[in-house]
Amino acid sequence: MTQSPFSKTAPVLALIFGMVLMTSTAVRAEVGPDRVIEQYKGWTLTCQSSAAADGAAAAQLESCTMEQSVRDSKSGATVMKIAIAAGRAAPEPKGTIIGPFGVDLAQGVDLSVDGAPAGKLGYRTCVQGGCIADLSLDEVRLAAFRGGETLVVTIRPADNPEKDIALTFPLAGFGDALARLQSAVQ
Repeated sequence: MTQSPFSKTAPVLALIFGMVLMTSTAVRAEVGPDRVIEQYKGWTLTCQSSAAADGAAAAQLESCTMEQSVRDSKSGATVMKIAIAAGRAAPEPKGTIIGPFGVDLAQGVDLSVDGAPAGKLGYRTCVQGGCIADLSLDEVRLAAFRGGETLVVTIRPADNPEKDIALTFPLAGFGDALARLQSAVQ
């Protein structure tokens, strides 16, 4: 059987750029022998596994990513995505925000949870998929995300840096998705 040229790159792209956001709660979908997708309200958890060497034992989950996207209401295009990943090789969750081009890179990204400031992030780089800011996940921020209802990510356009553009991410399901992410790769 001939493998598609995308068979090895598709799982990596899925982890980085994500899946289509579903809105059901705590749904598990077996996608194949090497990938599992679970839904925790607005958060999609995608895990990659590696088959056991002898074929007898069950596959182990090697890496997982939980993510949520904000989409343009007219075009359906992804405007911004938050992805949090962990794996057996690096079990501490690492967060990334992937935003649109045309932002004022110098001003960075402002975060707030339920109206309370939750930090400011600098952009690391811009790549073909958008501009990237690293989302540090210390215990204070994680506690705010677990206990909060809404995360607002504020960006500013490069051509009008005084204008705030606020993008809203519901936090329902965040705690459950994070707990599953952490337990899956241990």
